[in-house]
Amino acid sequence: MVLIATALSASLFSLICRSSLAFTVTVGRPTSIRANTSSATMASASSATPSPPKTVVIAGGGVIGTSTAYYLAKNHGIKSVVVDPTGSIAPAASGKAGGFLALDWNDHTPPVGRLARRSFALHAELASDENFGADKIMYRRLTCAAVIVDPNASGTGKPSGRKLKEVDWAQDDAMDDNVVGMRPLGDEDTIAQVHPKMLCDALFGDAKATAGCDLVKGEVDSPIYEDEKLVGAKLKDGTTIAGDALLYATGPWTKQVFGVKYHSVLVPTPRVLTQ
Repeated sequence: MVLIATALSASLFSLICRSSLAFTVTVGRPTSIRANTSSATMASASSATPSPPKTVVIAGGGVIGTSTAYYLAKNHGIKSVVVDPTGSIAPAASGKAGGFLALDWNDHTPPVGRLARRSFALHAELASDENFGADKIMYRRLTCAAVIVDPNASGTGKPSGRKLKEVDWAQDDAMDDNVVGMRPLGDEDTIAQVHPKMLCDALFGDAKATAGCDLVKGEVDSPIYEDEKLVGAKLKDGTTIAGDALLYATGPWTKQVFGVKYHSVLVPTPRVLTQ
């Protein structure tokens, strides 16, 4: 069984791992993937319906890889071996993002909107789980606002100090005449934040404690087959890892996936913000 996951499908794969599903497995390179909350299908000319895997090799130690390992361990008792080039958890985008969560910002795109809403709910569930808790992953509900800036509006449209006070992170003495207004983007019912690195560490830690999940330093080069059956993964250094399922969860670094790499800038503040 070979699966390819993108950042867009992180919550989807969490749902897959939470469910009792029948998989149709591609022998060789997969040609298509179809999935919903009740079934996942990988179709090819030759297929079979196997029993659930005993060991899953996961290429990528980010949020997709660690959340998959967590739900496989928690709901199915399945062990995972997470493989990452750095030998650490969440070394790239998953550990350096801002951890911003919005419930309804993708509602205009129904397939993505449903995933976003489910992802928002899953984060809230983890925050309330006794093995996690909000403090362990720094989960909190927030409000959100945008400050509107017009570089051509100097001296003409600065909002009142009273208006800017509604924006927790905007200091009046730091604002100039280019600021022309603010717009609320959400409240505690629709906006939340989590510490992404702490979340990934907690997910992997729980998977390790529950099902003996391992972390290996290396890069997955290719799946290994014996008699048309997946038996493991070959790493670029020539070593092999035994397993009867393989998940590529390397985001835009996955060769078969065309992704976009964005920059994320984290700005420390002298006080705790609620927005």
